[in-house]
Amino acid sequence: MSMAAVIYVSDQLEILCGKLAQNIARTEGPSDNADTVFLPEFLITQTAGMESWLSTELARRNGVFANFRFLKQDQLLEDYNTLAIDRMVKESRYDLQYNIYTTAALRHLQCKIKGFNASRDFGGVVYLFVRGIRAGFSSGIYLKEGPQVLGQPFFSPGNSLYCDF
Repeated sequence: MSMAAVIYVSDQLEILCGKLAQNIARTEGPSDNADTVFLPEFLITQTAGMESWLSTELARRNGVFANFRFLKQDQLLEDYNTLAIDRMVKESRYDLQYNIYTTAALRHLQCKIKGFNASRDFGGVVYLFVRGIRAGFSSGIYLKEGPQVLGQPFFSPGNSLYCDF
């Protein structure tokens, strides 16, 4: 999946909105890649008022405005980093790795701790991408809480590896 940025600069919001509306209208149908069809587009704004006006104006100009997410300037790097890490986990199949390790750990804990209950006692999965960690940010950290992990199909009764923890 490639990510691209389109940047327009103006001191007049109406001009920027017009350029964005043209860009959205020019976009050809759904992506050839089924994995990216439902991924949102991101817009960076300064205020909630700007977001509201832009949403309304783009819907008026193009008839519909959907599947866009607004970010504030200071959110941009942290949210982009989160998306990049999520993509890396999926592409590198770390999700399969942590599901296998989680299954082994839960089975071990169930045998060793009387009354162990995974839905109550399992906190989740954390991967630390050391090169991406920055002070004051959650960058470089992949976190899935217990219910997110245990709710995956990997841990469902229909799976041949299923174990009732």
